[in-house]
Amino acid sequence: MKAYIFATIIFSALLTGVIANSVFVGRTAERLKSEIANLNCTDLESVKSEFERIHSDYKKHERFISLTVSHDDLTNIDESFSDISGAIEAKDESLLLTAKSRLEDALSHLRRLSGINPDSIF
Repeated sequence: MKAYIFATIIFSALLTGVIANSVFVGRTAERLKSEIANLNCTDLESVKSEFERIHSDYKKHERFISLTVSHDDLTNIDESFSDISGAIEAKDESLLLTAKSRLEDALSHLRRLSGINPDSIF
C-alpha cells in the first residue's frame, strides 16, 4: 500500500510539473511572438530599443525553456534574433521583415511543441 501511495504522489508531481512547464513555455513563446509581430519595421531606431528589450526578456527565460526544448529549436530562435540584430545594424528593412517573419515562425513552432499533444510526444 505504501508503494502505491508513493507512486501516486510521484506521478501527480510529475504530471503537475509537465503541465506547468507546458503552460509557461507556451505563454512565453506566444507573448514574445506577439511582441515581435507588433514591431514597427519602418522606424529602425525605435525597433532597435524595443528589439533589445524583447531579446533580453527572451534571454531571461531561455535557461528554463532549454530544460525541455530541443537544442535545435533554441538555436533557430537565437539565429533569428541575430539576423534581426544584423538587419537593424545594416538598416535593411527588407532583411528585417524576413528575419522577423522567421523569428515569429520559430516561436510558433516552440509554442506548438511545448503543448501536450502527439507532435510534442513523438
